[in-house]
Amino acid sequence: TLLRVDVLAEWLHPRPRDSHKGNHGHVLCIGGEAGSGGAVMLCAQAALRCGAGLVSVATRVEHVSPLLAYCPEAMVHAVETADALSPLLAGATLVAIGPGLGQSPWARMLLDLALASHKPLLLDADALNLLAATPRQRLVQVTEAIAAGARGPDPTVVTTSYRATATTQVGVDRQKSTSVVATKGSASVT
Repeated sequence: TLLRVDVLAEWLHPRPRDSHKGNHGHVLCIGGEAGSGGAVMLCAQAALRCGAGLVSVATRVEHVSPLLAYCPEAMVHAVETADALSPLLAGATLVAIGPGLGQSPWARMLLDLALASHKPLLLDADALNLLAATPRQRLVQVTEAIAAGARGPDPTVVTTSYRATATTQVGVDRQKSTSVVATKGSASVT
């Protein structure tokens, strides 16, 4: 299903003049293994552009300064341990994990903590690869790159195919899953 502007207008109402950023959600973006900080930077910027009131980033220490220079409105944290991530997860209303995450033990630790948080999740990139390596029953929202195909982080996903018209066919047993799978490619990027 493609969303139209008139449909989005029903969901996206003007914010009151006296609204505060704390009233509009707190997205925690997790990713940015050494050498891959750009992906989590883009994730943070997208969350801000989509209207998140607060955006935090959990990343490797070497990405903190560049990320703050690129996106000063984000709250950027060097996270190397579970103890450093736990309070960030506690304050988030949604967790986006995977951009630039890698597949190291550090990445696995971050994904395990995010999954255990019971927060709404958006999984992308290497979070999907890690999840596919160890399938879990927890239902998640998923974005899936075209190249990834239907690698199946959710065993109820039957097929995923992409067509030039930018429509997607996803087979999901709706009695067992609330997962949403969105494929992305050149036709879905503006």
